[in-house]
Amino acid sequence: MKSNLRKVVPFTTYLEPYKMCTFGETDLKSKRRAEFENSNNTNTDDVDCKKLVAIDVLSVLPSSLETLVAIGMITGQTCIPPSRTSGNSRLKDIDISRDGYYRWIGPIKVNASTNQIEKLNISHNQCSFIEDGFFDQLRQLKILDVSNNLLGPFFQQERSKNVFKFLIRLEVLNMSDNKISYLPNGLLRRTSSLRSLTISNNLIETWTLDISGLDDLSYVDVSYNKLATLPLAVREKLDKNQNVTLDFLHNKILCTCENMDFLDWIFTSKVLVRLAYNDKCTGYNGNITQAYQYLRNECKKDNSVREWLYPVQTMCILFILSVLALIMYKKRWAIIYHWYLFRLRRKGYTPIEGYNDGYQYDAFLSFADEDRPFVDQVVTKLEENMDLQFQVCVHYRDFIPGRSISNNIVSSIHTSKKTVVFISRAYLKSSWCKYELQMAISEESHMNRRVIIMIVLEEDIPHRSLPLEVMHYYRTTSYITKPSNEQEMTLFWEALRVVLTNEL
Repeated sequence: MKSNLRKVVPFTTYLEPYKMCTFGETDLKSKRRAEFENSNNTNTDDVDCKKLVAIDVLSVLPSSLETLVAIGMITGQTCIPPSRTSGNSRLKDIDISRDGYYRWIGPIKVNASTNQIEKLNISHNQCSFIEDGFFDQLRQLKILDVSNNLLGPFFQQERSKNVFKFLIRLEVLNMSDNKISYLPNGLLRRTSSLRSLTISNNLIETWTLDISGLDDLSYVDVSYNKLATLPLAVREKLDKNQNVTLDFLHNKILCTCENMDFLDWIFTSKVLVRLAYNDKCTGYNGNITQAYQYLRNECKKDNSVREWLYPVQTMCILFILSVLALIMYKKRWAIIYHWYLFRLRRKGYTPIEGYNDGYQYDAFLSFADEDRPFVDQVVTKLEENMDLQFQVCVHYRDFIPGRSISNNIVSSIHTSKKTVVFISRAYLKSSWCKYELQMAISEESHMNRRVIIMIVLEEDIPHRSLPLEVMHYYRTTSYITKPSNEQEMTLFWEALRVVLTNEL
């Protein structure tokens, strides 16, 4: 009678000085960390692992053996070295879990014509590194368990996307408890026969796997991760497959209107989505079922409103900002004027309340330096004439040293009863002259009285070159022109005296 070919083979039978562990030793071994191993093994780099001369366990196994169980072996080695099965091996199932192999170097070589290895369990090994080509010859493999390792950092590397590329017959893959936060997009691109995928108990926040080629996939376990949603492409693929179960327990599902399409899919898809009754929602104080019932009505209201409310709100905001910008532009000189008055008040300056008294000057003269010869005549006439005895302010003589030009201008205009503006081509080209004119206009508005007396020195100035403010005075207010002869000079002095001594 044919003997039972399923056996549990202790390593002590074939490889000394390996020893069997008690359960307590096994548990201790499975929990040890790579740091602990490195501190006790000084010769554990990949090169040394590849050059091991110890007896190749797989090659000395009986050819009739179908199942190898070597769990919890303390071998003294921390890597899986290169190994090879015998030429006529019937080995189908290998379990080397809980052995502390935290680097898998390999490869595990098999005879292509006799290879029958369909199941490999290398879980609970604290592995953090897989050498290129480790699985390449296991092309008949159907079940692979790499759970309870530390492969998270490994899958962050670009090279990891090819680790399963030759496992074209793989049907069951377990990668749970590996501290995985990211999986390469093309990791499962060649495993077209995959039926069951388990990546539970990891740190995954965003789904990155491409499953478009997995037409037989019927079970996906992503429980105990940090997923808020699933991409539309993943949902559509699961909908196309037959009798799919998705284990989505204890994730961080986002319960907002923006994620409503995923919530709808959970409750209406033909995919069986497993959720715990007490699974909480991110963004809602309650479980996912309560959140869905609430949002199903609220989001419809919001969506109908958003269709017209958001554009209207945007247009209103833009309109208000445009109006404010226009007002600010038109009132910019008044704002500047009041700003300087505010600064003067902070320095102890007392503003003039009325316009009948309290002024320091009878007039502030605003002119370009090119026109100073004529202005000097005006200053002499106004100040030295015994009948007039006006006190005028001119910048080159009366501005206070150490104070900014802007402050001097505002202060002088505000403390002068009138501002005499001498218009010429040179005046219109000077930025400071234009600034004095704007401050005088602001003073008129602020004090609610006529302040500006305009004297035009050049009558042939083209009107198109005049600022709008000057054009306003040209059209609405009388102005004085510079005399061209002695007879006109007498009339000029009389007119100037009248406008300076009388309210306009």
